[in-house]
Amino acid sequence: MTFTQEQERKQEVFAQALAKLKETRQLSTDLLKPLAIPFENFLRFGQLSTKKQQKTMTSLIAHLEKCVGLPIAYDVENKMEIGSKVSVKTKHYGTKTGTVIEHASFGWIIKPDDHSRNIVAQEQDIKIIK
Repeated sequence: MTFTQEQERKQEVFAQALAKLKETRQLSTDLLKPLAIPFENFLRFGQLSTKKQQKTMTSLIAHLEKCVGLPIAYDVENKMEIGSKVSVKTKHYGTKTGTVIEHASFGWIIKPDDHSRNIVAQEQDIKIIK
């Protein structure tokens, strides 16, 4: 698939997701990836009052309509998000595997598979496991 064909396919998926969002005015998890909305934002949206959700939804739709036709790069690389299975290079214990549980200003917080203490890591020390 050429770059142009790939962009056309991404634009088509984006347009379908935006049309569904405009029709239902409900933000669901199946729309997050096509619209490039982080899961954290989805969770924050769910905590808003109904009135603020409607106002935010109107703003979101207006913003996404302005993005129609722009190049889409979100499928080009794997994005790390909460729930991603990762491998982490630690300072003292070598490489550990775990699950991303939170993003903070100082790095990512990983719950290791083989230990009860969480790991705080910078993005350059983390690899996404497929």
